Amino acid sequence: MTKSPFIKLLIAGELNQDFIIDLSGKPANDISGGSLLYAAAGARMWNEDIGLISRTGNNYPRNGFLQLKSTGWIQVEFCN
Repeated sequence: MTKSPFIKLLIAGELNQDFIIDLSGKPANDISGGSLLYAAAGARMWNEDIGLISRTGNNYPRNGFLQLKSTGWIQVEFCN
């Protein structure tokens, strides 16, 4: 599938820091999550041309954004 320069689907939602316990019982804290990422993960199965919009507080960890950017399918931009 060729990548289009246009966004075909725009998703707005929230970014959270999640606490999860995996199937082996190991806890993980401050995992990037929230409705925005869950919706994007589902939509990505059918379409690669997705835009994401979210507002976060100054306390959202920068490494959370870097994790998202490292996936290669999310471009992270910061606005004040």
